[in-house]
Amino acid sequence: MARDQGALKLDNPWPRIGWASLAGLIVISAVLGFVVLSRYQQNDQALDIWGAICRGLGITADRGPAAEPKPPLRTPTQIAWTSSTLDQIAAGNAQRGAFIALNCAACHGESGVSSSSLIPTLAGMDAAAMFKQLDDYRSGKRLWGVMGAMAKALSVR
Repeated sequence: MARDQGALKLDNPWPRIGWASLAGLIVISAVLGFVVLSRYQQNDQALDIWGAICRGLGITADRGPAAEPKPPLRTPTQIAWTSSTLDQIAAGNAQRGAFIALNCAACHGESGVSSSSLIPTLAGMDAAAMFKQLDDYRSGKRLWGVMGAMAKALSVR
């Protein structure tokens, strides 16, 4: 009989040792991947075991009560698109705007065409969109150091 010789002998322990080693490696990998490593978050407290397992599987562990207090809503802008706001935008002084735009050319490029992908091109931008963006910078709803300072120096009129 061929089973009575060599690696295929019935009393050979190595196949069982190999399968047991593989199962042990899988268990250790699962524990490390889903429990230990998933618990630690950058700049935050470590998760509990269940939260770590859910995070490792890509599932959010939503265990909080439904009536938990929610953070207050943030108003994304102060602009209300009313007819008076749109009339105010349409009544803008183009000559004054061209004079103010001379300051914008340093970053946004000549004629409002930016050479950098980080700085938007202003040429062709809708006046209402530009009005809203400048108001958001002026009010602090949108943060960018240089633009905030530039917008605060401007008046609405």
